Formats: sequence, structure tokens, C-alpha cells
Amino acid sequence: MFGFGTANKDKAAIQRIFKGQQEAFRLIVERYQPVVYAVALAQSSNVVIADKAVVATFRQAFERLVSLTDAKRLGLWLCALAHKETDTLTGLRGSDRLRARDRDPSAKLVDLEWLQSELLEPLSEELGPFTVQERKGLLLNTLCGVSSRTISDYLKIDAKEASEDLARTHENVEKKLLREVAAALVPEINSKERMVHIMREVAGDAAAIKAARETRLGRVKGRRLPLFVGAAAVLVLAIAGFFVYRAFFAAPAEAPVQTASTTPGTPSAPGTPTEPGTPTQSPAAPQDPAIVPNNYVIKSRVVDRRFLNGIPGLTATAGDKSAVTDSFGGFEIKNVTRGEYEVVISYNGEELSKGNIMHTEKRNAKIQIDITDKVPAKFDFRGKVLDAKNGQVIPAFEIAACKDAQQMMPPYILNEFQAQTNPDGLLLDRYVTYGTYTLYVRAQGYAPLAVPVVISDGWNNDTVHEIHLLRSATIQGRVYGANELTIQDARIMPREGNPDSIARNKINYAASDANGLFVIYSLPVGVSWFLIDHPTYGLAHAVIVTEPGKITEVKIQMPRKGSLAGDITLDGYPARFSQFRIASGMVAGSRTVEPQYNSPGAYEAPKLPPGEVTILASVAPKDGSPWFERVYERSATLDQSQPAWLDFNYATGPNRLTGSVALRGAPAKSAFVEVNLFRPDARNVEHLYYDIGATGTFTVENLPMGKGEVTVYCSNKSIGKADFSASRGSMEKATKPFEFVEAPEIKLDFAL
Repeated sequence: MFGFGTANKDKAAIQRIFKGQQEAFRLIVERYQPVVYAVALAQSSNVVIADKAVVATFRQAFERLVSLTDAKRLGLWLCALAHKETDTLTGLRGSDRLRARDRDPSAKLVDLEWLQSELLEPLSEELGPFTVQERKGLLLNTLCGVSSRTISDYLKIDAKEASEDLARTHENVEKKLLREVAAALVPEINSKERMVHIMREVAGDAAAIKAARETRLGRVKGRRLPLFVGAAAVLVLAIAGFFVYRAFFAAPAEAPVQTASTTPGTPSAPGTPTEPGTPTQSPAAPQDPAIVPNNYVIKSRVVDRRFLNGIPGLTATAGDKSAVTDSFGGFEIKNVTRGEYEVVISYNGEELSKGNIMHTEKRNAKIQIDITDKVPAKFDFRGKVLDAKNGQVIPAFEIAACKDAQQMMPPYILNEFQAQTNPDGLLLDRYVTYGTYTLYVRAQGYAPLAVPVVISDGWNNDTVHEIHLLRSATIQGRVYGANELTIQDARIMPREGNPDSIARNKINYAASDANGLFVIYSLPVGVSWFLIDHPTYGLAHAVIVTEPGKITEVKIQMPRKGSLAGDITLDGYPARFSQFRIASGMVAGSRTVEPQYNSPGAYEAPKLPPGEVTILASVAPKDGSPWFERVYERSATLDQSQPAWLDFNYATGPNRLTGSVALRGAPAKSAFVEVNLFRPDARNVEHLYYDIGATGTFTVENLPMGKGEVTVYCSNKSIGKADFSASRGSMEKATKPFEFVEAPEIKLDFAL
């Protein structure tokens, strides 16, 4: 799709941008918008996130275009940026990440909600067993017409591997569904509205107006218009000629003459004389009944109530017409007349759902049913529920489940638990399609346990999984305002919002009473991230660790106006700062501040100067930590009318850096490695320091996604950790950048 000619065009466009012609960025957006959209959609499986990711990708590309040294790598570079921006958007907390950006209402836009529910969700079910890399290749080929060779270039994989991935995915994904998705997404992947929006953000209103005037996106091709007009004219002339011929030239048809039949010797009825040659009219024939068109269709989907996955093999009946649901739960009842019908869902002659009113010319809602033993389900999860301490069987228990891996148990799950009993503690849960699920199991006196269930190829329905329940844990807390008075009706909610919780009208676990007290005893044991919300007194954070069979008592206080507040965690657990330094433009130098801890995992630094401040916050290593110092440098703007939220989550990830260090002339007696993580941009840097001694090799594990740089310090003298800060200026050093996009490991060698 993109060859040498495209590379030359890209180079010319980039040169124009560097000369100050910012409107030339339109050409890059037009050319690569489909590719970037396909990558974002494959990674997120959500049209809203994909749309936002495309905008964020091109915004980043415009700002960092000067760092691109080879125009031929523009497509690869944009794909890497799209991966990063999509990963950032999918990792955001709260339901706002699924709220569509403000789109131009005057443009002809796609119904994103319909597109997501009717096409993307079935496609996600089909693509469940495949990796992100395979999904990207398939969508690049389907939406953009990219060949396997170009896919290998964009995704930085072997050409043979890309070809095999593409062939395998095409073979296992329904071609009709792919065609429907591709056709529906044409306005989105070549969106004029999005291109203008991007140009307005990166280059201003004038460039956006010029781009909207010059772009060919959204235009009707002019060459087809004369052909259409000519065909219409010929058709009109043909019809007119036909009627002229019938009126003036065709011979009139002779109507058949009907005479009254008389039998010789039989007189006519009195008062009805007949004269020879006078025709008599027969009685009017009865008219045929009106024919009602029966070419209408009733369309909808049947899904399971918990996960909204389509259920195949069910019978949908409307009147005397019926249809069987396909692999996505969709059905079409054909050859019905226009109107409203009651649709009944059944399986093997047994009714599962009735009273579903649907219309032939309206968008019908999904039909949701519960997966019971009367409903066909392809996958069974079998478990055995045991006491984690003594291994005894628990015969009575309850189960509930949600889709995907949740950071915390969604509040609505508390209303979803269903009881099961078995003398041997055997559990059964059923699933319709591939996917990642979280199954929660609890019993009286036991805390819910989150069991990850990944349904993929090779799943065995007969495997029995042991589920060890821990004794229940209790959180007992009291909520205070900034004035240190207790607060009533403060809602205790999970930090990460869940759209299903909002839809099912349960978004919090508990609320404080008249004395500010609350008690929660229904959550899994471990770390829980809470958001405490009150419409009058504001917000507070808490990160609480619970232990089985114990009561955890906590105090939670709202931060003051004008203070700096947020999380302080290390590897997901509450922590405390070893040093907290602040630098402000209003005060020369930096000073040490002693934060106060309003609740577990939450800090507050009051009485700070307003305006822009820079924080250097350190934490001490835990036992066994490979690093000896960890400093997080962040910037914030303080406003005296409200708290400023700034989190210090010293996070980990699945990535690692490896490498070697060599000092010319003599072996190094001491060496240190500094890893700088830019999260999420260069103004927010996390510094990790490692002492590798004279080993000459280093391995840095548990790094998160993103980019950064590694600096190596070497000396032919023995230098300890305590002396590193004072001696680093005189040591030999070298720096190399890195970026984790898809590869989980990067190797960097240094020769100083």
C-alpha cells in the first residue's frame, strides 16, 4: 500500500512542515489515518478509545516530528506511537475513558454505540484467542488493504511470521463479519471530521479551515455524477416514449362482449326486455383482497445477561416464522409483514424468554437471558471449593463473575452472587465464548476470592480447579473532613469506575453513618484502592491492605484546599516517603517538607506556595529490592481554592533491561546504573539507582511500559552506595535511550 512514492511524498510533506507550512501535516494525517486507526482498534477493541488514540497519536507525532530521521520509517513510527497512546488510554481509571470525544455535530458521523455493540463486540469474540499482534495484522489487512510484507514492517516482525499470522486469522474469523466491519468503518478510518479536529489542535483554526477546504476526504467523486445524470435522462426518455407509443400508435384492444344467455322457449324476466344486439352487463365480480408486502425482517441478538456474549443455536420465533441464532447470537426472522411482533426465544422446544416486543423498522434491543443448564454453553469451568487453612471441603458457597480482569471487585457484583451447594464442594460455571473472565467465589465466613478464568484454545471442560478460600476480612473506618469533623453519607467506592456498576445502579460498597463510621466485610483479601466521595466535602484516597480473619481499622481525612495530595504506593502497597523535597519559582532552591498521611497510601502536603512546583520524592527500598534509591520527580500547579492531586505510584511492569559495562584500560572496580523512566512525559521522571559493583553486567527487571534512558557510571576506584551522590560527577558515564513498545526485553551494552 505504501511504497517508495509514498516515502517521497512523506519526505516532501515533512520538509514543508519544517519550513513553517504546518498545513502540510494534513497530508500525513490523510495518508496514515487508516493505519493508525487499525492498530488502535486492534489493541483496544473499542471504537471510542481507537478514535481518541488516533487524535493523540497524531498530536504526539506533530510535536515530535523533528525526532524522525528517516521518512521511510514514518508508518512504523506512527504505529509505535499508536500502540503507546492506546495503552495509555486503556489504562486510564474511570468510565470517562469510554466517553466519546466532542465530535462535530454537523458532520455525517458513525453511530459509535451501534458500531461497538453490533459489530465490534462480535468481532472481539471472534478474535479472543488471537494475540494483539495477530489482531493488528488482520485489521491492517482488512481495513487498509496492507499486505503481509508491509504488516511485518509496521509491526517489526518477520515477514514469514506476519504471513502465517494473517493466514491463520483469516481462516478462523468469519469473512462476512469482516466485510461488514470494514464497510461500516469506512467513514471512521477516513474521517474528515477527525482530520480537521487534529489540524485544529496542532496547527490552529486557520490551518484546520484550509485543510477542510483542500482535503478530498468526504467528497463525492465528480466523474460519477454525469454518468448518473445521463442514465436517468435515458430512463425518462424511454418511459415517455413507451407511453406515447401506447397512446397514439398501438391498436386499441377490443373489449370482449358479453351477451345475456337465453334458452329457447324461456322468456326473459319481466321488466328486463332485451333487444337483439344489445349487450347486457354481468354482475360486478368480487375484488381480490389487498396484498400486504411480506418482505420485512426482524433483527436482533440474544446474549447472556452477565457478559453480553452472543448465544448460538437458539430459536427465535415471531408468529409462524422463526430463525436460529448464529455464532454471535444474531438472528433474522425473514418474510414477515411490517409491524411489531412478540419474539419468543426457545431451545429444544422449551421457552427461555418471551414478551420481547420488536419492530421490523426499528433498532431492536438485545435479548438478555441467564445461562442455565437449559441453555447451550460451549465451555464449563469446574472447581472444588476448599478452606485455605485446613483444606476441608466447603459444601455451600456462592459465585459471581465479570468480564476481564478487574483491579477491584465491581460493587454491582455484590448483587450478582448465586448460591450453589454440593457435598463434595464441586462448583460449575458456564461460558459461551472465548475471553478473559474473573470468577468470584465466597462462602459464609469466607472472603470472596477472585479466580481468573481465561477461555482459549485447548480449554478442557473436565479439569477441576482447586479454589482455596480465606477467612473474611473486615475494614472498619471513619471519615473526617478537612476540619477534622466526621462526615456522614460519604460513599466508599472502588478507585477504578466500572460502566456496569453505573448501569446496574450500584457504584459504592458502603456509606458513612452519622458518626462517620463505615464497615466493609464483603471484599477479597489483599490490597483495595478506594475513592471516598462526598458532594459537599470533596474527595479522598485510600489504599488499604486487609488480612484474613482480621479487622483493619483506618482513618480517612479529606485534604485541605490549596494542599498537594494523592497516592503514595510502592509495588501496589501503601508506602511512606523517605524524603520529600519541593522547588518553587517563588522560592530559591528546594526545601524539605514532611507530608502527613491522612489514610493508608495517601499523603497530604499543606501550606505550599501557589503556582508551578516541582517535587522530588524518594522512598526507601524494601527487603530484597535490587535498587538502593528511587526518586520520583513530578510537576504540579497548586490552586488555593482546591486540593491539587499528584500520585506517586512507584510502579512495576513486565519488562526488563539487560546489558554489559566495560571500562577501557582497566576493569571497573565499581559501577552504578541509573534508569530514568519518563512517565508519562519528560516532566515526570522516575529515577532508579542500582549498584552492580565490578560484575560488568546488569539486569533491571519489573519495568513498566514506556520510554526512558539508561546512564552507566564507572570508576577504577571502589565507591560505595553512600558515596555515589558525591562521586558521580567524577565518574566515567554513558547514556542510551530505550522504549518498551511490544518487546518485553531490551539489551544495551556500554563501553566507556
